[in-house]
Amino acid sequence: MSSSMMLHFTSTLSILIKTIMKNQLNKFFGAAMVLGLLLACGTEKEPLPELTYTGTEPRVQDPLPPEASQKHIQVPEGFETVLFAAEPDIINPIAFAWDEGGRLWVVQSMDYPHELANEVGGDRITICEDTNGDGRADKFTDFATEQSLSTGITVVKGGVIVAQAPEMVFLEDTDGDDKMDKRTVLFDGFGTWDTHAGPSNLRYGPDNWIWGSVGYSGFENEFNGEQVNFTRGVYRFSKDGKNFEPVGGFNNNTWGMGITADFEIFGSTANNNHCCYVGIPLKHYEYLGERPEWAINADFIQGHYEITPVDTIPLQQVDVRGGYTAAAGANFYTAENYPESYRNQMYVNEPTGHLVHLARIVPDGAGYKEEDGGNIFASTDAWTAPVFTETGPDGNLWVADWYNPVIQHNPDKRGMDNQIWNDEKGEGNAHLNPLRDKRHGRIYIIKHEDGRKPAIRSLEPENHDDLMAGLQSSNMFWRTTAQRLIVENKITDLIPELIELAGKNASGLNGAAIHALWTLKGLGALDGSNADATEVLKKALSNSSDGVKRAGLALLPRDDNGSEQLLASGLLQSENLHLRLAAALTASELPETAPLYEAMEQFAGESDNQADKWLSAATRIYFRERGEVDTEEADDAPFQADKTIQLNTVSQKMAYDKTLLYATAGQQLEIVLTNRDQMPHNLVLLEAGSLESFGKLVDQFLQSPDAAAMEYVPKSRYVLGATSMLDPDEKGTIRLTLPDEPGDYPFICTFPGHWRMMQGILRVSPKGTFVSEDPNALQVASMGGGSSHNFLKFFGAADGQVLSRNGDVNFTFTEKSDELEDLLEDADVLIISNNKAFDPSTQQRIFSKVNQGMPMLIFHPSIWYNWQDWPEYNRELVGGGSRSHEKLQEFEVRVTKPNHPIMKGVPAKFRITDELYRYEKDPAGTDIEVLAVGRGLESGEEYPVVWIVKHGKAKIIGNTLGHDERAHDLPAYQTILTNSLNWVKGSPAF
Repeated sequence: MSSSMMLHFTSTLSILIKTIMKNQLNKFFGAAMVLGLLLACGTEKEPLPELTYTGTEPRVQDPLPPEASQKHIQVPEGFETVLFAAEPDIINPIAFAWDEGGRLWVVQSMDYPHELANEVGGDRITICEDTNGDGRADKFTDFATEQSLSTGITVVKGGVIVAQAPEMVFLEDTDGDDKMDKRTVLFDGFGTWDTHAGPSNLRYGPDNWIWGSVGYSGFENEFNGEQVNFTRGVYRFSKDGKNFEPVGGFNNNTWGMGITADFEIFGSTANNNHCCYVGIPLKHYEYLGERPEWAINADFIQGHYEITPVDTIPLQQVDVRGGYTAAAGANFYTAENYPESYRNQMYVNEPTGHLVHLARIVPDGAGYKEEDGGNIFASTDAWTAPVFTETGPDGNLWVADWYNPVIQHNPDKRGMDNQIWNDEKGEGNAHLNPLRDKRHGRIYIIKHEDGRKPAIRSLEPENHDDLMAGLQSSNMFWRTTAQRLIVENKITDLIPELIELAGKNASGLNGAAIHALWTLKGLGALDGSNADATEVLKKALSNSSDGVKRAGLALLPRDDNGSEQLLASGLLQSENLHLRLAAALTASELPETAPLYEAMEQFAGESDNQADKWLSAATRIYFRERGEVDTEEADDAPFQADKTIQLNTVSQKMAYDKTLLYATAGQQLEIVLTNRDQMPHNLVLLEAGSLESFGKLVDQFLQSPDAAAMEYVPKSRYVLGATSMLDPDEKGTIRLTLPDEPGDYPFICTFPGHWRMMQGILRVSPKGTFVSEDPNALQVASMGGGSSHNFLKFFGAADGQVLSRNGDVNFTFTEKSDELEDLLEDADVLIISNNKAFDPSTQQRIFSKVNQGMPMLIFHPSIWYNWQDWPEYNRELVGGGSRSHEKLQEFEVRVTKPNHPIMKGVPAKFRITDELYRYEKDPAGTDIEVLAVGRGLESGEEYPVVWIVKHGKAKIIGNTLGHDERAHDLPAYQTILTNSLNWVKGSPAF
């Protein structure tokens, strides 16, 4: 029996047995079926190289030479594996990519998962070439050595972009000798605390951006003044590293990202969710803070949890047994050498199962679902560990075999038979294991018997005819490579030919037109400056190819013309629900027009769109819905404003008496308008950035016979709230929950002829920042951040709301040490509640300001002994600290100094659910005066919870209360908080 027949047989047998068990078929009938299948196989059997074992139990299989291991690989009938490269030339291959010459660039990650080799890095990037055409690499050039934590690679002009946590780097060859001689950090911010949860799966996308995935080690950095915090999912960034966009968020460690031929985004996670679909990119939810349940971004569409290995011994698995526990990659086969059923399908590696799984992607409404397609590659060699699979220049799938008996990362010791894991943790959060191999690695090619030799073997920027041929290749690799070369080299001479190719009307994929459109985008030809390019983009929306229509929607200009073209295309009513989803998401990015609003109202009312979770979410995005509110309950519930603003019109003048108002993101806001003028006026509050677009709507709406009846306020998603049209001396009120996004929100009067003159801005600050209109307001700087607490929600937003409610405090919260240092310049009072580290310069600045008399309030997390490198903090500013606490539960607080101003209005005793910190006074520290103690109801132990630190130069208060809302919402806590600020600032009331 051939290896391909064996895999087909094994998979069939496995499925048959599962079916028998699942459906509880007659056991005799089932046994007869299995026996018949076994007998049908005949006795022909190709002998496999023997597997040998050494050591004591659990015994570990010995490695096999590459050719012997290859015989243990099983592929479907009609396929075969070809060994392209192996040790000693290639060791521990973790990722690869090809250049325009068809050469393979392999990342050899020998540092993973622990230490640097010789303190400089042991990873290398090697260029592999088959110079004699025999199908096996025979030339190996080390492009870069002494690298570390290299986990992803993609080829660009002049070199490669490589993921090397914490950095994303451009490794450049400036003189053309195939040797890296320049290293540029594009950006940093990837976590390194767990080395199997960093960045991976880099690739050049159809949009001319670089795409990748990242695990739970996460990513933090700032781009264009905006903080980006992202973990467990897929992202994209501009090739120069200046822009970064999270795209899809998953639910556990992520090492897979895939792009289909028509530019849909998929991914995989290591554990259980081996197939994920990103239907609505995260950017569409930027107007929200916390996403409500309806706001779906990625869906976990796996159709099964079990893997189907061909091993005869138990697998070495840690987190999940018998399923996906180290799933890696989500790459699509995007060529035409394989039969149709294998094309544009996803391939997921499971190295602990020694297999590459075929995940069949099936349309499911406006989304997709996965069906179990079995394996395309599986081995009985326990060392075989496929970790990366990609479509190569030859139109075949290539597989990186890590070839290692130790695959999984996490420490584990649960007493399973045959397990070689342990719970000894080393660097990178990985378990220490002497069996980790640093000597083996293989690269295989999976070929089909009907496959064709590649029509293209290389491309050069100078050969324009070949580039145009590359764009028309049946292999997405060559289409993308040709696009990249044209864009990178700014070959604008090809624009006329690209326009012609983009206008090609063809059913099916029509990949040539898709890539021609994106190439025009990369050359800047779709910016409106080229009339022919603009026209071909417009025609893309009516192309016979849904893939071209999809590209047209993505590239549609985000202006009034784009809104008009979208409506004319009819794609909001497309029978293809994926296109309908793309059209609705495009509508949400376009300027609103009256016809577009009406079309989306109709869209929202259609039952098909309401029933589909993706289309329903897209509808809510368009109308900027922010939550799941029961309207009847909301109408009955009293509105409790966090802030009320009084606003007036000015008599005899087309103006409001205030043109700049202040509020905080997420606040319950009430704006009361009193009309002091002799003319009718109203107040319409708009979405940030929408003034001009809404103004056009108003001008058009005034021509409508319904304008007066609707009080001159057109239907629009831009309207956050509006009063009625007020006659002289009338009052009107807007009540709303402000969006979570800070920004300048315009307000206007829409009475005919008024909006251009009668305007103002509601300046919405970030959560945790409360701005007073009082020029003499107290400046309070507050810092939180770190672990185990929701710092922004409680110490920022909740406490800031309490302290600023009288309108005489400017309260600014941050979780960044450098920002705090800037805030300290003008701060009157400092509040800290963090357990993350301060920069040394910020530490010095705090002490300097305190010694100049600046008061401090030190809360809950900052009472801890957090910083070993800053002992004077606890000694001098806290008077001691905590190293432990009782569990989160109810305890009793007793006021010990009831006559102290801080305890004014505080009950003599009260119960609180919190963590009772075991505060220890430092004998060598600053003296303290205890104002209240907490007593554990179970332990009976008492510890200080509120005290004054008797610093010689500044008023300082320590307070261990405040773990979560059960403390911050408690009236006694809020009274202590307010009294503390009043006392340190020297309020006349005290």
